[in-house]
Amino acid sequence: MPEVSSGFYWYGGISAYHSGIILVPIFFAFLVKSGNSINSASGLVYTFMALIVLILITGVNEILAILLFLFTLFLNIRHFVKDRSIKWQYVVFVIASGIFLYILLKSPGNKFRLTQFPGNTNFSYSFFNSFVFLYQNILSWIFNSPLLACSLILLPVYFKISEKKKNLQNKLLTNQVGFSIFWIVVLYISVFFSYYSTTVVLSRTSNFIYFIFIAGWFYLLYILSNIIVTKGKFSFIKNRKYLYGLSLVFIILFLIKPNNITTAFNDLFSGSAYSYNRQLNERYQFLENCPNDSCRVDSLINIPKTIFYKDITSNSTMLSSEWYGNFFNKKSVALKIQNK
Repeated sequence: MPEVSSGFYWYGGISAYHSGIILVPIFFAFLVKSGNSINSASGLVYTFMALIVLILITGVNEILAILLFLFTLFLNIRHFVKDRSIKWQYVVFVIASGIFLYILLKSPGNKFRLTQFPGNTNFSYSFFNSFVFLYQNILSWIFNSPLLACSLILLPVYFKISEKKKNLQNKLLTNQVGFSIFWIVVLYISVFFSYYSTTVVLSRTSNFIYFIFIAGWFYLLYILSNIIVTKGKFSFIKNRKYLYGLSLVFIILFLIKPNNITTAFNDLFSGSAYSYNRQLNERYQFLENCPNDSCRVDSLINIPKTIFYKDITSNSTMLSSEWYGNFFNKKSVALKIQNK
């Protein structure tokens, strides 16, 4: 990573989003257990554990915090409308998630961060641009990636699982319309609040939204395969060789045109990735041995197209140079000034 601060930025994003994604299933497990406990003591324990996980999720990821608050709110409304009763666990969760979310949004760090994005909190801008973002990116995610090929490869697996469980009645495996609406709404809310808070969808946030899309896509694929098997309209198990053949065609077509996979292989076999790694090692070694408080380094050449983000500049007063310097216990690190 030529700009060390970028490394911290991406690692921070990974820890926040990945931790939240890991914790969400744990929260739902405790949520279900708290409502289905055989006695009040175990129900209290599971409720308490769910609240702890809810605090952790809120602390690491704002989007997940918003989604969980809306989900617990929906859970209370649905339970009241359907059963004409109030479940105390659901009430506790929605109140707790609301309080945690309020504390998060009003924290000094978040307040300062929001000041760095002029023009944010614009509802109409966020509302319309969220639709545009989803329209453009969903098409790209489907047709500019190996998603279709992977889907065809997994279909026989899904149908085999569905064959074994076709007598198991589960609304979650038959309501494709309801799940599709839920899936799209979650995607839209995630994009909307990104625009509303920062006026853009940051790259690491886009990665998180893409993960939600992928998870929903394959679950919907499983629902559809389960419906087809249950109705017995077509035996995909007998015709799986055709699916594998069709998926192979998709993979070949995908590899023919320029994409991340072919670009990565090009960087690897052309030597640009190796050259990039060697230059970085030489730069880091130079900085460790540099006796001055402010050091200047050579520019990077033969930069790969995949793993390179951006480099520092010759302006030593820029914040990126200061951060780079702090990492190496220097006042600043900048590029050497080229003589014109």
